[in-house]
Amino acid sequence: MKQSAALPMAWITLRIMIILVWIFFGSILALLLFSFLDESATSKLLGLGGLPESMSGIRSIAILGVLTAPINYAILKCLLDMVETVRSGDPFVRENAYRLNTIAWLLLVMGVANIILASSGKRVSIPQHAFYFDVTWSVNGWLAVILTFVLARVFAAGAMMREDLEGTV
Repeated sequence: MKQSAALPMAWITLRIMIILVWIFFGSILALLLFSFLDESATSKLLGLGGLPESMSGIRSIAILGVLTAPINYAILKCLLDMVETVRSGDPFVRENAYRLNTIAWLLLVMGVANIILASSGKRVSIPQHAFYFDVTWSVNGWLAVILTFVLARVFAAGAMMREDLEGTV
């Protein structure tokens, strides 16, 4: 079976995204730690004009960012492992069903985190400096969660059928 050109691109893209997730994680963690060391400087760095009143909200958003980075890593790692099985020509294995199920649960957690982020943005905003987050409720995101759960079941059924077929030969 001829391999698609999309597989090497997917592999490279996922590797780059994993690196970016850890850069994001380190940056947000550094900002969070710096905010405790020098609140006024952090406030100025973020363009708040030295308004420390927003710092607790900023910290809560940073903590959410620190907590979601490992979740994003786990999703990307599962996808990368799945790409490896596709590249090897053996995608319908139980592990991929488990990976898809894990991805579905993690996407659900990320959807909830998105809602928390939106409400935190409102809490951080003050009259002197309003924050606007591009966080909206999306039907597509929730449909992706449902689709991923369904695909996990499809992969599980495919793996079982393959095992049954191999057992009869």
